[in-house]
Amino acid sequence: MKKNSEILSGLGESASERMRRELEGFPRETLRQELFGTRSHREKINSAFEARKLMADFGIIQTASEAHRSLVEVAKPYGGIVEMVRKNAQIHASLTGTLFDQEQLQMLRQGKWTDGILATQLLDFDKLYPDALQTAKQAKAMHQQLLGGIPKSELASITATSSFPKGTNKQIEATQLKMSVLAGLGDTLGFASESYSDALSGLLGSWRTHDQLPENFWRDPVIRKEQYREAEVDRGLVEVGPPALVEVVIESGLLAGAVDESGAVGFMNFSGLTVSIRSAEPRIDAFRAIDAFEQDLRDYIQHKMQAKFGIYWFKHNVNGELREKAKRTREAALKNGETERALLNFVDLGDLVAIIQNRTNWNDVFCDVFRDKQHFTLDMGKLVAIRRPTMHARHIDGVQLLELLIVMQKVGKQIADDGQWKIVAQSDD
Repeated sequence: MKKNSEILSGLGESASERMRRELEGFPRETLRQELFGTRSHREKINSAFEARKLMADFGIIQTASEAHRSLVEVAKPYGGIVEMVRKNAQIHASLTGTLFDQEQLQMLRQGKWTDGILATQLLDFDKLYPDALQTAKQAKAMHQQLLGGIPKSELASITATSSFPKGTNKQIEATQLKMSVLAGLGDTLGFASESYSDALSGLLGSWRTHDQLPENFWRDPVIRKEQYREAEVDRGLVEVGPPALVEVVIESGLLAGAVDESGAVGFMNFSGLTVSIRSAEPRIDAFRAIDAFEQDLRDYIQHKMQAKFGIYWFKHNVNGELREKAKRTREAALKNGETERALLNFVDLGDLVAIIQNRTNWNDVFCDVFRDKQHFTLDMGKLVAIRRPTMHARHIDGVQLLELLIVMQKVGKQIADDGQWKIVAQSDD
């Protein structure tokens, strides 16, 4: 097995050293604020482009591309990147830890959606959103503002690198472009913006997965597709399977990740824990991702509630029925030899949602974090419903996989921001 230093050496000493040197002086916090602060539409789009331009100026894109090629070579004995991640968690860590930190991965992800939008003709956005003129207008605005900062000499290379492989299904191309627009609006205007919601409807229509769906929905793909069509879910999204979807969301810039001939691996991060979403095992990885997200949410609830109400918050701020359920679950776990832990560790994802929704807890702790209680409830309801079939080995399709990725990204960012938007909104600056 090659060490991290040996992997890096495949880039050439000058390239890797240059990347380290330039990143050491890179104003990361400033860039984060520039990308995600509360500023105007045009300022945010310009900042997203400036981040991409800055990466190009520093040679980070080129260096990261070389790193990816080197990793592809290292992965060949394992059968490709997907198999390497599956067989060796340590190498998985080196993929996202040594060569790419989370900020670099997100910057490269942003490069994907900017290139996807720039490689598109303006009239194509009208065709993409024939019944959503405002979404088409926003997409064209991003295109024009990004285009304004690109030297003409670079446009040909952007178009070339953003083109689809020969023979790619046209409907999948349209689906991927919709995802690029969604990613761009999420990065520039935010998940709470009306434009983002409209673009999301362009993919999912009026569909949302929920826990009242009949059993035959999960078993019968014909019934699922019929319901998706009635809800006007994007046709390409309905037809593409989870393995192909992983590659599409990576190439669109909606999810950070890597692609090679063996498949695709996307990366999600929850408070420092990186979880892979592999095209080879999307159902298994869906469970692992939700499990990591649930633990992150549980830790966040513990931190916020204890800070507000003290160490006995679970006794006073959780209803009696849920407390008794947690006690019974903990008792059974202790009988089976598990380690003693706090009661919060013995409630499931749906119970965590109920704790947040409690009127006192929401008003005093969580309203400034998750902002809209109804939207939060609907989002988390999707995860709760999807988690159940994942745990019971039922089918998960591309629509549901996209739903869970989007919800975990949205709620994960709200947790990371921790209500800072309100502090900025109320400042005099």
